[in-house]
Amino acid sequence: MSQNEYYVSCDGNDSWDGSRPVFSGNDEGPFRTIKAAKDSVRKLIEDGLNSDVIINIREGNYYLDETLIFNELDSGTEDYRIIYKNYGDEKPVLCGGRLVSNWQHYKGNIYVADIGKDICPYSLFENGRRGLYARYPKDGYNNAIMSEEAPMESFKYGKQDIPAILDKDNLQVYIWPGGMDGDWNWFTNTINVSSIDEKNRIIKLQEAASYELGTGSRYYIQGALDLLSEPGEFYYDKKEGKLYYYPYTAPIEEQNIVIPIMNEIIRFQGESIDKTVKNIQLNNIEIRYTDRKEQLTKVVTSDSLNNDGTICIENGENIEIKYCRICNTGSHGIYFKGYAQKNLIYGNRFNDIGETGVYIEGIRKPDYFVSRNNQIVNNDISDTGKSVGHGAGIQLYQSGENTIAHNRIRNTPRYSISLKSISILEDELSNSYETKDNTLYSGYNVKNIIEYNDLSHANTDSQDTGVIEMWGGGSRNIIRNNYIHDSNVNFSFGFGIYLDDRADFCLVENNIIEGLQKKGNGKLLYAIYAKGLNDRIINNVMINNNVFRAAIGTFEMVYPNVDIEIERNIIFESGDIYYFQNWDDKRFSKCDYNLFYSTQGRYGILNEIRDVQSGNKELGGVESIKWETYSLEKWIGMFDEKFDSHSIIGNPQLRDINNKDFRLLPNSPAYKLGYEDIDFCNIGLKEDFPEINKSN
Repeated sequence: MSQNEYYVSCDGNDSWDGSRPVFSGNDEGPFRTIKAAKDSVRKLIEDGLNSDVIINIREGNYYLDETLIFNELDSGTEDYRIIYKNYGDEKPVLCGGRLVSNWQHYKGNIYVADIGKDICPYSLFENGRRGLYARYPKDGYNNAIMSEEAPMESFKYGKQDIPAILDKDNLQVYIWPGGMDGDWNWFTNTINVSSIDEKNRIIKLQEAASYELGTGSRYYIQGALDLLSEPGEFYYDKKEGKLYYYPYTAPIEEQNIVIPIMNEIIRFQGESIDKTVKNIQLNNIEIRYTDRKEQLTKVVTSDSLNNDGTICIENGENIEIKYCRICNTGSHGIYFKGYAQKNLIYGNRFNDIGETGVYIEGIRKPDYFVSRNNQIVNNDISDTGKSVGHGAGIQLYQSGENTIAHNRIRNTPRYSISLKSISILEDELSNSYETKDNTLYSGYNVKNIIEYNDLSHANTDSQDTGVIEMWGGGSRNIIRNNYIHDSNVNFSFGFGIYLDDRADFCLVENNIIEGLQKKGNGKLLYAIYAKGLNDRIINNVMINNNVFRAAIGTFEMVYPNVDIEIERNIIFESGDIYYFQNWDDKRFSKCDYNLFYSTQGRYGILNEIRDVQSGNKELGGVESIKWETYSLEKWIGMFDEKFDSHSIIGNPQLRDINNKDFRLLPNSPAYKLGYEDIDFCNIGLKEDFPEINKSN
């Protein structure tokens, strides 16, 4: 054993020296806690490192009493890393919760335990399965009725919407604030109830919601003992310090029931951007059981820097999280805050996540591009948004030059991957638009690469959304070689790839979009929607998507939507060809060498001239002013045959769609148009992703 190797064991003792995996006498044996190992490593760092330092963590459940914090004094060097890893093939688990075992029968199938008043759990887990904070209705939502007085802080409810509740002290509302028309479903809020006027059926909230709670805003109430009636539901009485629970499985005494006691399990916290925590690696460790904040009213673009993550990294660089499992969280799986550079998230499995799997949040102020050059690669992310409905698989905000690659992302209520930014050049950080010349430098969401990701089952509980989405002041991002498939918008509308307002100078290339909107009551308006300027849509394949309008849509609403390039794409059974909203002659700079095929003869080019301030009646606004529909032949003849003059109608001759073989036969007409084969075999998880996780 080298002097730079330590051991931690559930059977260890912090008075021992940490030098051996088992006790061998003379105080030679493993530490009991990671904190003790960290303190010993810090002494090595002070003396100067001459090799990597390895802390081997043995099998078992480590129930932490407080967040484990690493700062700049715990850092490795450019030459030598500090590595916290599993011992051999053993499986250590870091738990941010407390076991509950002192259950007493309350009534029926409900049990009660006295857990004290030092914590207030909003999450509970039985044998690793998430419990439900007692709620009504049990499934789905009620619809709010807008209150004319204080519409962001109150709303009316229907006669049958709220059951009789004796104790309303801990009552909360979980709601998608819908704006004045009640049809926005962009973000969720969780807000405490201030009072209920039962006579006039008005609920007043302790805090303002993100937007007006217009008629139709979806909500449910939670947090009352009277609502606890089904397996998996729980309620905590703050006054009495008692936890009530209806277990999934009986007898309750034989179940492993955990309540989280912290929002973060591990925090990498550098003092400043000049004194960062760095060169530390976590490897092959399971990390689980965290809670959420009491009230959740922020939105992604609120510049709050006030999120939680089961692993939180602030002022960190060269931090590596590899081959870990992160699950049963109250908020984000991993949260990067502020300065974050050259960090690596690789080969991990995320599931049952409170908000977003990996969330990177930079800082919006001029000349402060501090969140950049991070890699999120080869991770399996599923079942996010359990506490916050707008949770994604991966979310970047004010962060650039990152790589998001080879991830498999499934079962997200909103996006699989989202990039957002707000301009740093606007006067007083308002929402006005700059000139085309300086939009290249308007936000920090720049030069990100999203490639080789396998993305499915997104948008399960939201609308105006995409599987991949970009919004705000950023540019020169690349979306390439992704497989987007088997996602459905369950109500309202959504998209496959969504280049929303000011997603400018983006390259969308070599993506396969297949099998979208095969079920659900919503509408897939476009497979690709481009609202920015100078976006390039090149060599993509759209296959068997149940598109309501057209494969590719564009729209100039408030910000410029010009100089778009569309070339060498295959549109196969995916709606009409193009849909323009407010077309002008600058919309396309290039559009040619595309291949179209539709057994229904859907080869239309559609233009809608609409009132951009009031919106489309079909989607909640006023009537469209004028509709125009052109045949492909007429479209080609317009503008001096500038667009699609070399494009053709024809079967692309895909090898075997039913078995997901999207290669083209050698004689496909697409090759004559310059189509290049897409590297489909290398999309998704890489070969070194743990096999035990690939099949789960």
